[in-house]
Amino acid sequence: MMDIPREEIIKTRDWVYELNKIKYVHYRDIHPEVTDQDYQTCTKVDFEPIENECENIYEMWGRLKHHYQGRITTEHKSTGKSMSQYFTTDEGFVYRLSDHWGIVKSCVWTRAGKGNMIASLMLSGPMEIGWAPLSSFKIHRYVDQNRHMVLNPEWVEQISTLVDFTNHLLKLKEDPEFLTLPNEDKALIGRWGGMFKKELFDVENLEFSKTLHTFTV
Repeated sequence: MMDIPREEIIKTRDWVYELNKIKYVHYRDIHPEVTDQDYQTCTKVDFEPIENECENIYEMWGRLKHHYQGRITTEHKSTGKSMSQYFTTDEGFVYRLSDHWGIVKSCVWTRAGKGNMIASLMLSGPMEIGWAPLSSFKIHRYVDQNRHMVLNPEWVEQISTLVDFTNHLLKLKEDPEFLTLPNEDKALIGRWGGMFKKELFDVENLEFSKTLHTFTV
């Protein structure tokens, strides 16, 4: 006769409920140091202006990039309506070409202390260039549940111990004898085995949570 670990299922269920209280943490809680890979996530800085000395701003931008040729460490162009461009250098500088400053998604990026500070309203102006040392970027505690909360490493470590027990429940469900069980036992195994599997699926897709710091505009 099939051995149903009823008490262990209930105990594990309650443990998972409690553990899930710490499932997510803010990105900056586990990445407190701003790098050239994630400076566009939840940061605050005032860019120094670079005045345009050319016929158009894009020529000036091209000159800057030529000046740092061979020393650019990262480069990015925004997609969509925004035409913002960025690059970082081996000296630890960040350069930005954009027509909007102030609140930029999860960041507060002013230029010479100026910029639109209303998050729901984007006021565009002429394309301008600014630069700032990467070391000047500070943490800005912006919170968007869909973008800036990532899996807590402590949660990942603990929930990973569920693998063997979850596999055991899934095997019970595949056993032909499972169909002869009382509905209460079938529901117990099926529901919570599936729930534990879902939690482990989040661990398997951990790489996704590491890349939530998408580029701003």
